[in-house]
Amino acid sequence: MAIDIKNILENIIRVGRVSSTNATKSTVRVYWPDRDNMVSDDLLIINRGSLRVKDYWIPDIGEQVVCIMLPNGKNAGYCIGSIFSDDAPPQISNVNSRRLDFPDGTYIEYDKKSHNLTINCVGEIRINGKMIYLN
Repeated sequence: MAIDIKNILENIIRVGRVSSTNATKSTVRVYWPDRDNMVSDDLLIINRGSLRVKDYWIPDIGEQVVCIMLPNGKNAGYCIGSIFSDDAPPQISNVNSRRLDFPDGTYIEYDKKSHNLTINCVGEIRINGKMIYLN
């Protein structure tokens, strides 16, 4: 009996769009346009840190995400991240930069080649600390 690897992978690795979020549980539900808009169970969001160094992120409703589904026959799995596409292109194209943009126009960008950190904030910037040193 031949194993249909393509079919197995299509059921495990899926691209869909976020239909709802649960910020308290750090989960999303995702619908699959190629599967009659079937909606997943709550999927845990994979983050880059969760113990001592934490990186919190919840994708927006409608955002295109990649998910890994458990092969147990249930509609459970993990949201591993969002992807850029023609309708949601990257905000910059620079291999030396890391940038975080917010919907109001605020952004933080670090260029590892020039060692420059740029913070563009449309609102207040609050810095709290025991001592703050400015050159």
